[in-house]
Amino acid sequence: MEIIINGEITSETPAQFDALEGDVTLKLNSYGGDVGSALAIYNRLKAHSGAVNIVIDGICCSAATVIACAGHSAIVANGLYMIHSPLTELWGDYNAEELNKKTKALLAIEKIIAETYAEKTGMSVDELTRLMYAETWYTAEEAVAAGFVDELLPLTATVRADDDDVTINDMTVSVKRFSNKQPLLKMKLGGKGMDNQTLWSKVQEFFGRKKSAREEELEREVVRLRAEVERLRSEVKTADEIYALIEDNVRSGGMTVRGSTEELSNAADDAISKVVRFANGRA
Repeated sequence: MEIIINGEITSETPAQFDALEGDVTLKLNSYGGDVGSALAIYNRLKAHSGAVNIVIDGICCSAATVIACAGHSAIVANGLYMIHSPLTELWGDYNAEELNKKTKALLAIEKIIAETYAEKTGMSVDELTRLMYAETWYTAEEAVAAGFVDELLPLTATVRADDDDVTINDMTVSVKRFSNKQPLLKMKLGGKGMDNQTLWSKVQEFFGRKKSAREEELEREVVRLRAEVERLRSEVKTADEIYALIEDNVRSGGMTVRGSTEELSNAADDAISKVVRFANGRA
């Protein structure tokens, strides 16, 4: 049987897993949601007697990563995987004891999640806890290398984006949902390995803007400065060649020749003319 989770995990999501039959294929494209519901789905999949195959066909973030640990998993080539510590929203007024209870609850959930990751990846709970606190993002290749995902698929998700939202295989997520937005931008740009000019063009495309007049002015100034550097390098080379010519003239004994004042004057003029012609490229 095939089950699809495309979007937020809510308290209603586990109902799809009430009557599992035969081999199960779960298509997962989710930015996360309710961690309690994710743990319930994980436990049901782990207890199922049939094969469980999980296909991440977009992104797998937050609570969705718990579900992804429940069976053999695969991820599309431009997919994203992200783990972080559990969060809670606070509304109203709380005293210290009430806040302490919430903290203990978050730490307990965090420990369960870290242990789930540890079973899947073989990493230590301490290392995983550190990665969770850092809100760690993985490319598809990195997720496989770290052991969170078992297989890399030669497929890609369809990605569209604007300043506020990213749509991945028809699942729209607000960029503001994440503290680190760059991985989503990178997914839109199509991964790594682009040169700077291509990257800049893609960034312009993403934000729907062109270079400002100031940016174009700075680019022109960079080109001018590079040309000036090359000119100075050429002048230094020419000066070195002139010095070598004079030094060769001295070492050859030409400077010790004696003669009349007129002859010496003519010889000096000839030497100077030779150097000047050399410097002007006529020697």
